[in-house]
Amino acid sequence: MPGTSQKILDIVIRIPTGTVVTYGEISNVVYGHRRGARAVAARIKKATRCNPETFPWWRVVDENWIPTQSGPEPGAHEHLKKEGVVFVENGAVATAHRNRLPLTVKEIMSEKPHELFHYTSLQALEGILKSRNLWATHISHLNDSSEFTLMWSEIVPHLINYLIQNIGQKELKIAEHNANKFVQIMESTIFKHVSPFVASFTAHTEKTHVKNGLLSQWRGYGDDGVAIIFDTTKLEKRVKHEKKQFDYLECALVQVIYSNELDPKKHFPSLFKLLRDKLAPDIATGLKNDVCTKKLLQDIAIELFRAVGKVKHWGFKEEQEYRIIAGMAKSTRSDDTHQKNEYHRRGRCGSIPYIKLFEENDDLPISGILIGPSKNQEASALKVKTMLGNMKLKGKIRLEKSEIPFVGTV
Repeated sequence: MPGTSQKILDIVIRIPTGTVVTYGEISNVVYGHRRGARAVAARIKKATRCNPETFPWWRVVDENWIPTQSGPEPGAHEHLKKEGVVFVENGAVATAHRNRLPLTVKEIMSEKPHELFHYTSLQALEGILKSRNLWATHISHLNDSSEFTLMWSEIVPHLINYLIQNIGQKELKIAEHNANKFVQIMESTIFKHVSPFVASFTAHTEKTHVKNGLLSQWRGYGDDGVAIIFDTTKLEKRVKHEKKQFDYLECALVQVIYSNELDPKKHFPSLFKLLRDKLAPDIATGLKNDVCTKKLLQDIAIELFRAVGKVKHWGFKEEQEYRIIAGMAKSTRSDDTHQKNEYHRRGRCGSIPYIKLFEENDDLPISGILIGPSKNQEASALKVKTMLGNMKLKGKIRLEKSEIPFVGTV
């Protein structure tokens, strides 16, 4: 869990636009009392100096709900008015815009990071900024050869137990046969009907990684690496909108679960509830009359896709991955406007299939760009700065440089 200093920043960043919170409220959440209001103010002031334009310092007010004017110009009043905040006669924020943290602390103090890092090359960055979309790669071309395979074996023993509850312990061999057969059928057929694509991000919880990135990631890009920093909340909203627009079995931003920490029933309760309460009784009945509804199998297929797409081998744990999993339902209709187009790009191992996410031509929720360490870091930083200027993004996206002394490809 983050320290008190980081918790303060996490709360401030998550204060909804158009609302305010008092220093005392934040102190009460972080320290358990309101006496730490000054410490909260000091930490916010320090963070403001580093990032005055994008760090929302203006959403924290004094105990009388009056904005302070200690921040940089323009003042807090100007920022808040732009967000639609209304003030009463004494200068205090109107009641409708006051945010009481105890009511929203669970959401605000969520462990979900407020920013996610997408490591890529300078060339890919330019393409992303120009096109305003992200590419999600087909799972057959990801670095982990065990992608979308680790979850299947975890289902079998639980399904056997559920079947035994319906047909009795004496029919253990039948239960084992049916459980294995069902999983084999689902594993072999689900991707005949669904095209699975993934866009990957890294969550950094340590300050040094937030500031400088992860060396193992930089090594993958030599002297041409950058990390595109996304606002998690805004990215999640874009993903939900994407899902509504097209014929996805699933499209969601999810946190990866590493195989050495996997507790299947805990992590996927909806899936195992379906297996226990619906599928097992149907299979047991089907031993006599072959009853198993199409709707049930569709529901299970969706839950299975969500589950297998989240589980990743423990060897990649350092990456602390979040990912967009996008499962396109395959269509035989060429005129289906709700179907995403599949593209191909050249890779070291041949043609790589991908889809384009977020094609509405709106700016992506990019909050920053981190220039990777290399012998050409200054030149890379200048190139990105020029890029942002040409695209009228200068000032909207912060530009930072990693301090890791890695020279890249020699």
